[in-house]
Amino acid sequence: MNLKVFLAFLLIVACVAAYTKKCRKTCSSRTRYTTSCSTSRWSWSRHRCTRYRTSYYTCFGPCPRVNGGWSSWSSYQVVASCSVTCGTGRQHYKKTRSCTNPAPANGGARCYGSSEYTFSFTCSKSPCPVDGQWTDWEDWTPVTECPVLCGGGQTNFTRSRSCSTPMHGGRDCEGEATQNREMHECNTEPCGDRCRDASPTSIAHSDPHKFYECSDSVAYLKKCPDHSTFYAIGEVCVEDTCNSRVFSVVIPATAGSTSCVCQVKGSSTWSVHPAPSSMRKPGCVSKPQD
Repeated sequence: MNLKVFLAFLLIVACVAAYTKKCRKTCSSRTRYTTSCSTSRWSWSRHRCTRYRTSYYTCFGPCPRVNGGWSSWSSYQVVASCSVTCGTGRQHYKKTRSCTNPAPANGGARCYGSSEYTFSFTCSKSPCPVDGQWTDWEDWTPVTECPVLCGGGQTNFTRSRSCSTPMHGGRDCEGEATQNREMHECNTEPCGDRCRDASPTSIAHSDPHKFYECSDSVAYLKKCPDHSTFYAIGEVCVEDTCNSRVFSVVIPATAGSTSCVCQVKGSSTWSVHPAPSSMRKPGCVSKPQD
């Protein structure tokens, strides 16, 4: 064997021997000796017998293998603060253990499993601010009534929206709650048969004190004079009185009152006739004679 290789081998053996842990233990040795003995207790004849003596002493040898064992879990430890600054979040905790009960030694197995266990609980803070939120815009609506029923007119329009109530210190909505359109087109559909030559020149309105009057294929909004009502039959505004008009029904008012409720006679041709005094009732005229 090469001398250098042999010396290297001896060096390795020496290092292993130096770093190999030795444990103290009790060793024993057995030695044999002879002594005189007899074959019987009462026999006087003697001869040599073989005996063994055991002696004990301290020695060193390889230590026994010790497998690792887990310690008890530690108490809960906060890993991080609540995940939110307002509202509801999660807070994380952990507990740990170590492989020291006992620690592995002399080539023993390490502990199996995790040395750390992480978990979380719900955590709550003060409610978060809630900012106000705009609703959708409402439809455009005229500020004043469109001046025509059909044929195209112009009027002012407006639309609005509302802001929900801010909560917990939230901010109010930014921007305007109302928008306006000045002189925007309205009722642009053609009047068609409603304003032809053969049709009536006036059209009733839902408000009995208003009506539409056709001119150049456009139905313009008109208003009766004060204290008068528009009647489609005859296309005129009639004074709100019962003393000088032709009615099919006359209902007297309460006793002592000079007013009455009247309905125009339902005829395509009619004329104004004063009622004979014999037909009159207090404040009203019954159905007059032509």
